[in-house]
Amino acid sequence: MKVLRIRWIAHLDDPNEASFILVMDGTDFKAWEERNHPTLPYKRKNMSHKMNHSAYKYLIALSLTKDKVHYISGPHIGGKHDMTIFREELKYLIAPFKKILGDSGFATSRPDEPMVSICSTLDSDELAEFKRRGKLRLEVLNGRCKDYAILNNMFTHGMEKFGWAFEAILVTCQYKMDMGRMELFNP
Repeated sequence: MKVLRIRWIAHLDDPNEASFILVMDGTDFKAWEERNHPTLPYKRKNMSHKMNHSAYKYLIALSLTKDKVHYISGPHIGGKHDMTIFREELKYLIAPFKKILGDSGFATSRPDEPMVSICSTLDSDELAEFKRRGKLRLEVLNGRCKDYAILNNMFTHGMEKFGWAFEAILVTCQYKMDMGRMELFNP
């Protein structure tokens, strides 16, 4: 069902469409990690800085104009940086004349990443408000996913099963949006 509901659509690359097309963010979920060291409780690479706990992570890219998830990547270990996940695949899907909105974790000075836009003090009031409202849309979706108890509590069944659970819930949320039963905050 994921391939039917969460997919890249050709109109995102249309030069006649808006230049800002997506908002992206990583979302972390607490995960149980088996302790195999007597004094060190967790592996640092599995730790999420957002939760200060072992976690699994997904990168989500949501349309700025429609209630539509176009891209997900995961599950990843909690210590993997959002920008690293972006650079693995999503970066190469964005057309050169398009922009994707992210939070300060996506700040970059690389010349090959002009598609990433973050909030800046140099933004006009209208642009700053647009970016704020766009990021809020994705936070609302994250909150709706975490309404399900399996994602709201610590996940104890391993990364593979977490991926199944998260994707099932995200596809369910996408179906609800497609049917008009769940709306996100509009920019």
